[in-house]
Amino acid sequence: MGLFYGFGYCFLTDWHYEVRLKIGKNMSNSFIAFILNDCFGFGVDEYLIDVVTGITFFLIFFVSIFLNITNYFKNKD
Repeated sequence: MGLFYGFGYCFLTDWHYEVRLKIGKNMSNSFIAFILNDCFGFGVDEYLIDVVTGITFFLIFFVSIFLNITNYFKNKD
């Protein structure tokens, strides 16, 4: 669905956002920022949360690729 709605789109998050708007409660554009700030009470800037989330995603992505490649060549014998 990310091809049509954008990278990181989740229909459940979209549905949650629409329900909160209908009951009169606003939500930030970032679901992770919403969880950290509204649910757990942190007061972190939404932009900083987005940057840390993006860096973490790509770091885990590249580590996963590296480990899969090394595991492939180790078990190739």
